[in-house]
Amino acid sequence: MAACSPSPHLCRWTMTLKSRFLPWQPKLVFSGYSYYAIDAVYGRITGQRDVWDAIQDNSSPSIEGVAHVIKQLTDLQQTPNLDSPHYIVLKKTKEYEVRQYSPYLVAETSMPSGTRPAGGDGFTNLAGYIFGGNSRSTKMEMTTPVISTGGQQGPSGDKMQFPIEGKYGEDPDVLPLPNDARVTRKMEEGGIVAATSFPGIPLDFQVTEAERKLRAALLLDGHSGQEGYQLARYNDPFTLPFLRRNEVLIAVEDFELK
Repeated sequence: MAACSPSPHLCRWTMTLKSRFLPWQPKLVFSGYSYYAIDAVYGRITGQRDVWDAIQDNSSPSIEGVAHVIKQLTDLQQTPNLDSPHYIVLKKTKEYEVRQYSPYLVAETSMPSGTRPAGGDGFTNLAGYIFGGNSRSTKMEMTTPVISTGGQQGPSGDKMQFPIEGKYGEDPDVLPLPNDARVTRKMEEGGIVAATSFPGIPLDFQVTEAERKLRAALLLDGHSGQEGYQLARYNDPFTLPFLRRNEVLIAVEDFELK
């Protein structure tokens, strides 16, 4: 995608590629902006300079740019071929992505007070709902990721969520009622978040460290993250740890592309 600024000489863009020549088919994401030199007489583009958000050295060739490409090519984290909340990448830096999520439905349950950052309390309740434990005995398809919240203050506390298949739309009332009173249906509004990923079986210290580093990177770039975070786990328990995709996401306040 590309979004041109009011000036005709500058366009911002995001580019996503999938490398099919490697067995693990990594996805490469780049964002930045392009400056154009315009011939004022003939209205033709006479030159172009591209700047990537993820690197400082945008000369050509750039060792930093090559390293950024290699890092993405060698990322073995796998995303299952399952329905998932839709988003677009607004900005890709070395440390994180800024994404804009569309609204999506979830099945949600509360997690006990004091749940560890990487805890899994609530999974069985949600699985029961989507696999037929509802008023219509409807069996829904499994989706990805499993989402749990952390650092939430107030009486609501932390939650675990299963996204619902996109075919159900955005109205939670179209979903069957849960048989388990601990499960609720709701629509997540979507919005703009920053996300950072890491492989393996997520441990408590990895989750809190990922959150700390993400907040620090956002502040360094002049962005403000909201209270709390989400942990997104994409893979089933049978996926080898080094192939697993985990993410920590933080909602970003008043984000503007520059």
